Amino acid sequence: MEKDFRSLTLFGVVGSLGILWYRVYDPHPELWVQALGVGIWVVTAICLVISITFKVIRKAPELSQNVDTAKVTKSVLEATDNVAEIGVGAFRSAIQKLTPLFLGLFAFEGKASRLKYLISQVGSVFSILFFTLGFGLDPNLFWKVILMIAILASLVCLLSFGVRRTRDIGVSHWWYLLILVPPVNLAVQVALLIVPSDELVGKGL
Repeated sequence: MEKDFRSLTLFGVVGSLGILWYRVYDPHPELWVQALGVGIWVVTAICLVISITFKVIRKAPELSQNVDTAKVTKSVLEATDNVAEIGVGAFRSAIQKLTPLFLGLFAFEGKASRLKYLISQVGSVFSILFFTLGFGLDPNLFWKVILMIAILASLVCLLSFGVRRTRDIGVSHWWYLLILVPPVNLAVQVALLIVPSDELVGKGL
């Protein structure tokens, strides 16, 4: 039976080549020629699949004799466990390293250099603008709540670095409240960007 299907596949290939040659000779053949071509291609594909299936079935006992299924399964399971352990370990390590960095964005303790302050201000402002734009475009209430939380988080980050930068130049962090006064906030922003660290220490401010 396998030989019969292989023979049919061979005849189908020859017939398909004939149909293709006819289509090149006549790009617009009659309907019965098109139907014949489709039929030949379908039968050829089916016979090819059946022939391959017969071949796989015939080779299966030989493969099973040469391969110890239990050992292969055990090796695969061990490899899967090792990959899972490596993945979990890498994930935990990443969480342990990233958590302090993430929490540091919202911490009000300590100091911040001019470069960190500049990066935080630019990043926070762009984040607020981006989330505000998304808040206006998306009518979904759930996403509006998420975007509002993101905007508030960006504002907290903005304030935390401002407070730390104010402390870094040597004055009380309460001076950062001047950022809320429109005529003065620009001068405060410029001062925080250009005044070096500990420049005003001991000035009584």
